[in-house]
Amino acid sequence: NHLFINYYLSELLKEASITWERTGGNNDPKGTHQQFLLDSELDEGTHTNTRILNSPNLIDGAIYTISIFGKDRAENKSNVAKIEKIRYDFTAPTITLSDPQPSTYVPTPAITYNLSEALHQGNISFIRSGGTFDPLSPHIIAMNLDLRQKGLHEKIFQDDGPVLTEGTIYTISISGKDRGGNKMSYMSRKYI
Repeated sequence: NHLFINYYLSELLKEASITWERTGGNNDPKGTHQQFLLDSELDEGTHTNTRILNSPNLIDGAIYTISIFGKDRAENKSNVAKIEKIRYDFTAPTITLSDPQPSTYVPTPAITYNLSEALHQGNISFIRSGGTFDPLSPHIIAMNLDLRQKGLHEKIFQDDGPVLTEGTIYTISISGKDRGGNKMSYMSRKYI
């Protein structure tokens, strides 16, 4: 979800460029972005978390192959260093919790939610926010692969799930992040 790169140059280069070539995912009308390194970007050594001066405008959801190539002052060409299948993703996932509705009484911890994209990791939490005391609160469930998939998830925890205390008011929180590290969270107050 960023344009920072790490690279190593074994010597000072006369010229070098970095190329981002779209190889999949969302369409990038330009297709290939080539940017020349400038000034200290050409210096010998390790360049860590560097955003090059002429960073391209990449397309969210596109997959790129990134390569770097250069020449030293004697016109000797370098090898081409390449890394493939880099998905550029700066959009945070969104979640919609449609059931139960806020401020309602429900007999089970069943929830229905919709994810805009697959999550890399996530948690569903039932946190006591009032009513009868629940000594086990918060109830935190690490989302397994099925629960993290894009799309509609209906009546999760209908037959299994956390053992909640009758008469307790819970805030349901769903939080997580996608593979790009973009975070999302959702909270809603429910009655059990």
